[in-house]
Amino acid sequence: RLARPARRARAQGRARAASNGEGQGAGAGAADAAGESQSSARVEADAISARRRHKYAVKLSYDGSGFAGFQLQRRQGGSDSDSASESEGGSGSDGGIGVGRRRMRGLGAPRTVQGEVERVLPRLTGADRAVLGVAGVGRTDSGVHARAQWVHFWTEQPLRGGGAKLLGGLNGLLDADVRCHDALEVPPQFHARRSALTKEYRYEIDFGPHADPLRRSHALFLHRPLDVARVAEACALFEGTHDFSSFANRTRDRSKQPNPVRTVSRCWVEETRTGIVIAVRGPGFLYRQVRNMVGAIIRVGDGKSASEEITRLLEAKDRGMAPKSAPAHGLYLHDVEYPDFVFDHEYCAERGTEVFHELLALKGIQLDDDADVVRPQDLTALRE
Repeated sequence: RLARPARRARAQGRARAASNGEGQGAGAGAADAAGESQSSARVEADAISARRRHKYAVKLSYDGSGFAGFQLQRRQGGSDSDSASESEGGSGSDGGIGVGRRRMRGLGAPRTVQGEVERVLPRLTGADRAVLGVAGVGRTDSGVHARAQWVHFWTEQPLRGGGAKLLGGLNGLLDADVRCHDALEVPPQFHARRSALTKEYRYEIDFGPHADPLRRSHALFLHRPLDVARVAEACALFEGTHDFSSFANRTRDRSKQPNPVRTVSRCWVEETRTGIVIAVRGPGFLYRQVRNMVGAIIRVGDGKSASEEITRLLEAKDRGMAPKSAPAHGLYLHDVEYPDFVFDHEYCAERGTEVFHELLALKGIQLDDDADVVRPQDLTALRE
């Protein structure tokens, strides 16, 4: 009787050991499967990269009231030809303007600018979506407009007729609320977003006793005019490098929140025939940053807050303390600045990867002093 517990314990030990062996085997199998999947993905990515031989850039303008933003929303489904954001924008209230037109043809999926571009480019280039790799300078969100949305994409073969024919083809096939104003072949180092030095957003505000129905989806309307001097004072307080946590909404991917420190090169106000325009220029912006800034500026302009409130909010680094953002329909991606050399084929061919170093220097991104070669980790942000 005394020996039975010992024998039982030894049997249980052998069972646990066998179980652990099976578990380790299963874990190893899962790891092997994951490794095979990653290897397969790399092979597929390399195959697509090999087919990308010519790069083009186009400059678009669009009326954002009919779109659910710029970026393709793949989770909504749809076919390659018909399916449908970190950047300034954000889906704001616009009183229902254009909501019906924000659905793709017959699919019920969100209608996006990228989706429109990808709908027509295969017909003009012969390339499929995977090869095209469409990317824009700013991922404007629902209701936000653009006057200078630069987009790049790849093709396997050079386009006959070059940029002029591409421009005409796009304007012949795109819907009327999107237009192409420039099209050209660019060096492979060009990247619509990461080659940009500065972006300028403008927010349009109209004043008066009655709203203009033709502007109801293109400008914020206020019955009482804002004090332009107070608006200018508030704008100036945003200039410089600050932690903009109080003026940034969290991105959809909560695991990847960007650095909240941003630089506003210039922020100013201009008077117009119908009201004012608040302009903001800088190398990059957080999610809804400009609209949140405008919301705070409006409160100062109408006398509800003192200009010193802007400084307090910047120091607080707390989005919950700041006013609500201005509606999306008054915001425009107005202009983008690129260095001339990213459009120069001969220069980029001669300089090669040094072009990336020059871009990093212009953006104020410093490499290690002893880095005499280009390191992949330094250039990841520019090579896509």
